[in-house]
Amino acid sequence: ATSVMVLQASQEIASIQILNLLGKRVSFTSVNNTTSSIDVSGLTAGSYIATVLFSNGNTQNLNFIKK
Repeated sequence: ATSVMVLQASQEIASIQILNLLGKRVSFTSVNNTTSSIDVSGLTAGSYIATVLFSNGNTQNLNFIKK
């Protein structure tokens, strides 16, 4: 990802939080949709974890690298 990360899911996404590798939350977005575009241009280059919380309570972690 460079400036925008787009997530699509078959289930409704409630929220997405982005954590750095130290576990510090650097971004939080409420979604309530199956698609979300997240602006990551303000993040410094490096590795991050996006924790996706679905409306049904399930979560999924996605690793990504900000260039």
